[in-house]
Amino acid sequence: MAKKKSNTGIPGLSFSAKRATGITNAKRKVAKKTGIPTTKSGRQRKVGKAATGGGCLLPVFVVTALICAVIVAGCSSTEETSATQPTTVKTTKAVTTTIQPTTVEPTTVVPTTAEPTTEKPTEPPTEKLTEPPTEAPKIEDNASSDGFWAEGNGDYVADGLHVKNYAVLHIEHNGDGGFSVVSYEGDEYDELLVAEVGNYSGDLLIDHSGDFNLEVKCSSGNWSIKSSELSIDDSSSFSGNGDTITGITSYSGGSWKLEHFGEGGFSVVEYGVNEGYMELLVAKVGNYSGIVKVEKAPNIFFEVKADGDWTIEKQ
Repeated sequence: MAKKKSNTGIPGLSFSAKRATGITNAKRKVAKKTGIPTTKSGRQRKVGKAATGGGCLLPVFVVTALICAVIVAGCSSTEETSATQPTTVKTTKAVTTTIQPTTVEPTTVVPTTAEPTTEKPTEPPTEKLTEPPTEAPKIEDNASSDGFWAEGNGDYVADGLHVKNYAVLHIEHNGDGGFSVVSYEGDEYDELLVAEVGNYSGDLLIDHSGDFNLEVKCSSGNWSIKSSELSIDDSSSFSGNGDTITGITSYSGGSWKLEHFGEGGFSVVEYGVNEGYMELLVAKVGNYSGIVKVEKAPNIFFEVKADGDWTIEKQ
């Protein structure tokens, strides 16, 4: 063991200020009376003896520590079990309420009886002047193939016109209103023959064979239709007024002078008896005078549509 060095420089002799001043003796007295050591090492020994009971309390402390360890372990196990176990949620069953359908009783409507109303006296009706009823159209016709004719007033459809090659229709209308005649071959439209307002008189041509019916539209007045064959007039000049079908002539070809004295339309068409339609020679409005070329054919005739007087003459 190493020897402590002396702070006086003299071996075996040391100097302490606490001893010299009596502090050390005072601490010893206090420690003796109170039982509490005043030095650090003394206090540590005192605590050790108190904890061990001087050696006798050591087993007690050991048992107590084991018991505490067991309790702590049990608490930890309980916490882990609580953490791992799933939380059980209690559910309540829904209460299903069944609504029974209610039967609606049919409502019976009781008819109400209307109280009779008292009729008020009404004034006697005033008589109105009415126009006399329009008389029904009077129609007469002959549908034979030898000579077709029809006459009357108002609208009408005349059937039974049989044509072989050609037919000349002489049509008249006496009245102020509109007047028209349309030819149909069976149910198919053929031609508008005439459309005028007011009085009319003229000859019109159907230029092919077939069975025809004529639709007449007449807003006022009387009308008549008669059919005939082509006439023969072997002449080199013709004249007339209004719509006309000339007679057949053997004079053909060459130059012909045409004249019209009127304000309306004027047209001349050349037909050959065997050839049919050949040529439109002129189509003008108003007065006209001119020389045209006529085609050559054995027998020809002219269809004239005019508003006034007209002449056709071979040059």
